[in-house]
Amino acid sequence: MSKRRASDSIGVLDLARDEVRDVSRATSDGVIRFRVYGQPRAQPKARALARHVGGGRVVGRMVNPTSAEAWKMAIAAAARASGVIPPEPLDGPLRLDLTFVFARPARLKRKKDPDHRLPHWGDPDRDNLDRAVLNTLVAVGLIIDDNRPCAGEIQKWFAAKNEPPSLEIALSRWTP
Repeated sequence: MSKRRASDSIGVLDLARDEVRDVSRATSDGVIRFRVYGQPRAQPKARALARHVGGGRVVGRMVNPTSAEAWKMAIAAAARASGVIPPEPLDGPLRLDLTFVFARPARLKRKKDPDHRLPHWGDPDRDNLDRAVLNTLVAVGLIIDDNRPCAGEIQKWFAAKNEPPSLEIALSRWTP
């Protein structure tokens, strides 16, 4: 299990509270767009723990790690601040496009490295990133259930030089 720095979650909360910007309401084409600033986090997998209590008995329980909670709070804060939450959660087939922009590692900050965004390969997995966003969109009342998005793109990028890490969300009703 990787160690989490206290500054990771505090930074995300500060960004959610103080720097929610570049947000917009649903556009004329019916697409809800908003951006969340901060380092994207994946939804961790639930873990099963077993404890021997004596007499040959074992007690088991499920534990949900909380390492993504600050990130999910930042997504919720950005959605609320953007004013895009409808009176009733969206239902039916939806298109959800997610663009995750991760902080550029030091190995890609050299002068000879390109200035534009670069593809992010490796951890965290796209499906776990997607799950954290979907759980949050359901919790804030933007969509009725996380099984409604049936189309859309999930992209992972390293940020361009001098670009902050963020998440760009575009949500719309799916049309064939």
